[in-house]
Amino acid sequence: MATAFQFIFEIIAVLALAAVIYIVSRGVPRVSDAEASKLRELHMLDRAMSRVPLQRFDALLERSIKKFLRKVKINLMKVDHAVSTRLQKDDAPTSLKEGNGTSQPPSKKEE
Repeated sequence: MATAFQFIFEIIAVLALAAVIYIVSRGVPRVSDAEASKLRELHMLDRAMSRVPLQRFDALLERSIKKFLRKVKINLMKVDHAVSTRLQKDDAPTSLKEGNGTSQPPSKKEE
């Protein structure tokens, strides 16, 4: 029952947040296209950033991230294999460690 109240509270909180965003967006003054283009022309940083080849940097960053993630995956697989091997050695029955080849103790008929 507590989860139903929690869900209703979350719905009300989200609706209240949406209402606040709507009211604030209605109150913000609009900027015309002429004023926006005039502001853009004035900033030297915008001109400098337009010369930077962002697509090349994006491609380089994407390749680097993929290589890094592949290496992380390989290292995690190595660690997983090492842990699994260690756990198998620790969980092995004592009769296998003694070397008779079975997981059960020898029967009385064989003795």
